Amino acid sequence: MTMGGGFSFGSLQLYAATTLPGFCRLAAHVEKGTGATRIAKGSDAPAILGDGSLACLVHVQTRNGDSPAEQEWEWRVDAFGDRGARLAARLAATVRTWDRDVRGGADPGLSVHPAGTPDHRLPPGDVLDKAHCRLVLRWPGRDALLPAPGGRGGRRAM
Repeated sequence: MTMGGGFSFGSLQLYAATTLPGFCRLAAHVEKGTGATRIAKGSDAPAILGDGSLACLVHVQTRNGDSPAEQEWEWRVDAFGDRGARLAARLAATVRTWDRDVRGGADPGLSVHPAGTPDHRLPPGDVLDKAHCRLVLRWPGRDALLPAPGGRGGRRAM
């Protein structure tokens, strides 16, 4: 996926965090180009962990320009570990789905319910369990059924 300069991708991170089991943020503590990832020191990147492996999403400038309209960036997925390629494929598929169904469109619907609300009493959507509540997000175009991260809560088809 490519994007022009000045493009906001904030909803991509929220989409991945609420729909992708194993989602996390990977922070870099070394200068860009000196470590294993393409993440700049002091920056972080969306990532997923699983089975002792990791995949992280980085953006690389593919076209320079004096104005944001002349610039272009490309998203790439780096994989590490024996199962990194499998995780990278899941992360890339999530980015493609976001690009197709969410990018530039409506924000997700959100409802908040008391902690302990049974799954069958929640509306359809991706459930994020917090200490005092259960958040249910409904993303445009999302109808996949995923397991709950860490075995908590539940994710249901929309």
